Amino acid sequence: MSASKTSSTGQELPPHLRTVSAYQLAEMLGKTAHTVYTDLTRAPDRLPAPIRVPGARVIWLESTVLAWLQSHQVAPAASAVKRGRPTKVQQQARARREAAAATSLPGCDVGGQPC
Repeated sequence: MSASKTSSTGQELPPHLRTVSAYQLAEMLGKTAHTVYTDLTRAPDRLPAPIRVPGARVIWLESTVLAWLQSHQVAPAASAVKRGRPTKVQQQARARREAAAATSLPGCDVGGQPC
């Protein structure tokens, strides 16, 4: 990320004053700059709160962007259950397991006859 880190006097800016442009924000979010500008007008809830500078320029504070990203992280799924019909291999494996379980039930073999 190449946010502006120095002031006009060349001094290092504190983290809460560093700014991010729309192009830098797009890179951080994995979007295009066009999508960022579109989201500003159509879906502002999809972006961190911007600072509108006179002259139609929009910037974001780096600290605000990082806090917003932190609050919008999605936890990875604990176990992704594949939905839909099982494959033929999965169906055959399940049938084998069920057949093996049916023949190995305790107390099921009465008089020499399987259940």
